[in-house]
Amino acid sequence: MVAYSGALQPKKKSDLQEIAQALSIQDTGSKEELLARIKKHLDANQDALEDDPVFAGLFGRRKRSVQPPHQQSAAPVPLPASLAGRFAPSATGSSPTPDALSEKPRSSRRSGALDAIKEYSSKDASGIIKADIPSAVSTPAKKAASSLHAAVEHAAETLPIPSLPLPPTPSSLVAHAPEVPESPVKKLIDAVANSRAVAVGEEAKDAVVKRFKQTQQVQMQGGAELLVALRGFLSNSRNIWSLTSFIELLYIIGVTIPWQFAVIPLGNAPSSPSLTLPFPPLSALSAPALWTVLLHWMLPTLVIPALFGSLVSFDPALKAVKPATASKGTEEARQESGTIALASSSTSIVSATLALPSATVTSPTTGEQVAPLDPLTAAIARLFLATAYPYNSISNYTGITGLDVLGSDWRTRSAALGLACAFAEAVGRAPGVALKLSGAKGAEQAPPTRKLVTQGEVGGRGRRALQMHQESPEVD
Repeated sequence: MVAYSGALQPKKKSDLQEIAQALSIQDTGSKEELLARIKKHLDANQDALEDDPVFAGLFGRRKRSVQPPHQQSAAPVPLPASLAGRFAPSATGSSPTPDALSEKPRSSRRSGALDAIKEYSSKDASGIIKADIPSAVSTPAKKAASSLHAAVEHAAETLPIPSLPLPPTPSSLVAHAPEVPESPVKKLIDAVANSRAVAVGEEAKDAVVKRFKQTQQVQMQGGAELLVALRGFLSNSRNIWSLTSFIELLYIIGVTIPWQFAVIPLGNAPSSPSLTLPFPPLSALSAPALWTVLLHWMLPTLVIPALFGSLVSFDPALKAVKPATASKGTEEARQESGTIALASSSTSIVSATLALPSATVTSPTTGEQVAPLDPLTAAIARLFLATAYPYNSISNYTGITGLDVLGSDWRTRSAALGLACAFAEAVGRAPGVALKLSGAKGAEQAPPTRKLVTQGEVGGRGRRALQMHQESPEVD
């Protein structure tokens, strides 16, 4: 353990706190409070702490300054046994006088060898002296010192001790600095800045909302246009015929051709993903059986119905076609369009333009007008051939097993779907047919009707146009 020594006044506060902790007393407060507390504790426990080597250095000067004057006439202090041989008292019991101590021994030619003197350090000597001195000798001195220190401590507690103020720190200066009144100009600038920030925030918010609404409106408009275009495509019986035929062709090619697959790795690592691409072998493409299957699919599905629809027509508008005089040069194929407008009594919902076949089509080679394909009669011929085409006889004749890849059920259902769509289209554009719409709202207001009106020649070209329009009777 560290031994403490020296005066307490010049020590630092950290040293005083360390001494207070070693003495097991409170180590908080200012330096003056710590100094007074340590002095009080040392004076109160001088008997116990003076013999402690850790705190003995704190009593050095203070003991010498408070020694009573009669201490010099105290009883002689007995010396330890190691030093008793040199400074031994006389036989009478009195202590040796200085003259006796200063006398030199008489010299002799034959003198015995002196014993070796054992040296002691100052710390060992003080310990030996303290151990050999009787407690009765030091008791009056200790009592006098204790009384003197008690008087000093009482005076210190009674009289006010001025404490030196600590130098102010920057944080204390900032904390105790007087508040400066805020300038009106600064308040005005802050208010203007805040108002501008709020205005900019509101403008940005309005711009974002407006942009979002515009984007949403454009998306809704694009979705409506896409829906109208898709509905226009699927509302044509010819497109339905083409779509079903294309699906059948893909199925036949996928089933008939023995496909091979090429695996393309997408990385150098073994565990990297790969891309699988199917491809038809050249031997399968050059096989006659494949083309025979495709030929006997095209005849009852495309070729014969298209020929029958061009020759036979039950549409009155298409039956009344008259040849027109050939004009100069070659005229391109023209097509009239009818406008279907769906509207309610209050607001118009949607308006779409669907392409309708014209009554005649101009031939690009001869310049004469010929009758177009009638999808209704073509659909009738396709349904008939789907059930009556002799696939079994042709398969036995050619020796090809599985000539009918689709099967009778698929062919019949596909042809029936095309016939139903063509029939609905023909009924919708038949002249003189009025379709009454449900939803009559009163006796005075009749439900809107959709009529097909046939007009005469348009523009002197000798052609007849079909115009579909929606009309509602006016309310008186």
